[in-house]
Amino acid sequence: MKSDLERLFDNAMMKIYHRAWDEAKYKATRFHQMLCEHGGLETAQLLLHSKNVSEGYTALWERKRLDLTVEALILNPEWHELFSDIERNIARNRLKEYEFPITEAVPTHQQEIQEHTIYNIGGNMYDKIAQELKQSFYTQNFPNDGQRFVAWYLHRVLLLDMHETRAAITDGQDDKQIDAIVVEDGEDRRIRIIQGKFIKNSIIDASPLREVLSAWTRLKDIPKLQIECSGKLAERLEAMREAVEDDYDVDSLSY
Repeated sequence: MKSDLERLFDNAMMKIYHRAWDEAKYKATRFHQMLCEHGGLETAQLLLHSKNVSEGYTALWERKRLDLTVEALILNPEWHELFSDIERNIARNRLKEYEFPITEAVPTHQQEIQEHTIYNIGGNMYDKIAQELKQSFYTQNFPNDGQRFVAWYLHRVLLLDMHETRAAITDGQDDKQIDAIVVEDGEDRRIRIIQGKFIKNSIIDASPLREVLSAWTRLKDIPKLQIECSGKLAERLEAMREAVEDDYDVDSLSY
């Protein structure tokens, strides 16, 4: 029986398959067959232990998108406990051989233990989330705890990968009280509009609610909002506008 982490890795592997097609116009047919037959973890191990790089690896190298390879994926700290040091070294050396810059930090043994036990320690949910927000993915990509919490929600609850998480966040100057917009394709066909606050106090005033209502009111006129808002939000609003025209459902979430 697969663990929760293995199921998350299955999703992550399938996402790089879709991203290779969407972003690099490479349809990794054989890779998809392996995922369906073996699952994400076994597929990754088979590719890592092969004497030669796969056809897909070469194709992505030619397109300058080694960031979409299995080798790059498994070096993300969140998958650390699924792979051995030997397997990570194989991935690291293969990427170095093809001159791909490795920027993701691989956790030390002590960090690994800390991350592995984060959901098993005592304390309330706020403290557990605050501890996880100290991981390098959040501290290196987002400037404050507000954005890091939104990123945490996207990554850990909605199961977006790191690239999708960064792309979805709109929080910042001129964000019009909209922190993230997620367009979910496939069977869901849903748009999630997210406004979040990372607050420890048990009693919260009406300010966050007013921000949510303000954001929802502005969304009634998307073209006007696109003119008034920041570039990042304008980009996500365009994706939302196209999805609305295709009859996607719209959810507004505040947390």
